[in-house]
Amino acid sequence: MSSGASEKPGARAASATRRGPYLASPRPHPTRNDTFRHDGADDEDFDARYPERLRVASRMFWTPLAVARRAAELFASHGARRVLDVGSGPGKFCLGAAAREPSLSFTGIEHRDELVAIATTLAEQLGLPNVRFEKGEATASDWGAHDGLYFFNPFGENLFGDPSEFLDDTVELSCRRFQRDVERTESQLIAAAVGTVVATYHGYGGRVPCSYELVEAERCGTNWLRVWVKREEGNPSQSGWRELYYGGVRRTRFFTEQECEPDDPQPA
Repeated sequence: MSSGASEKPGARAASATRRGPYLASPRPHPTRNDTFRHDGADDEDFDARYPERLRVASRMFWTPLAVARRAAELFASHGARRVLDVGSGPGKFCLGAAAREPSLSFTGIEHRDELVAIATTLAEQLGLPNVRFEKGEATASDWGAHDGLYFFNPFGENLFGDPSEFLDDTVELSCRRFQRDVERTESQLIAAAVGTVVATYHGYGGRVPCSYELVEAERCGTNWLRVWVKREEGNPSQSGWRELYYGGVRRTRFFTEQECEPDDPQPA
């Protein structure tokens, strides 16, 4: 993978069965819905609602419930009220976050039709009115209605070297698309309103512009959950926050436009 991109966990373990559409409907668990809404469900319990192929892919592609719940708390504490999940898959982040923070609204945008349908059905089964899902190309949509943005390495699949590691073969996946989506995301972050809250888990493959302040960084799940808040109007400067590996350890560092020595990456 290229500099700044991160591979989701379990890339090799889940590769053998991820082909083709997901024809089975989500499995309803009426007796477990209250447990889920009150944070009693774990990942295994939740993933049982998905068709088998999505259950196998969960550890690699979908946000763990503990991360979704913590991210929801951080979005709420930093003032976000309308959160967009960029590349929402079958909705696990949005559903877990919406259950934890019912005063917030969550929208997931996803380019695979079957995953949007599955996520929408699950939201109805779980009785979560504060979440919805849309079919579309996430980076080409308008993010202006949202004051919170969530990224779980949404473009990393484009960089998998072996096509058998792809979730399926129903959408375009390529290095060219990765670069395009990263560039679009950086432009969207520059154009976002002051006060926008950004949360990343395993990064997103590009930089967070210098107009954002890193306010939270904590170990969560298999990586770091980081939160930035936009403090000033954006500009096209190349300086900003980047997630990189140093000696096998992932760190977030701030680089100036001249690529001078980075500042301390810890939140204030």
